[in-house]
Amino acid sequence: MTMINAGSAIGDVFLGVPDNAELRARTSGGGSRAEARGIILGRRPKLTTRQKREALDRRTAGEATRDIARTYNVSHSTISRLV
Repeated sequence: MTMINAGSAIGDVFLGVPDNAELRARTSGGGSRAEARGIILGRRPKLTTRQKREALDRRTAGEATRDIARTYNVSHSTISRLV
């Protein structure tokens, strides 16, 4: 391979890479389409709505945060954030 061929091969690689604006547009468009189809993005919650309600009721009844967290197999910080 000569220097000229190597240079054009490298140029071809760079031409195939989209610029930041194009990449951002495609990425945000994909997220919008997923939301329109009803797909929930992000990490799943550790506790269901019912479990959150139960944990809050137990906390207002005076039970320790760590004890509540142990029963749901989560961190005490997770329970503390509910309040």
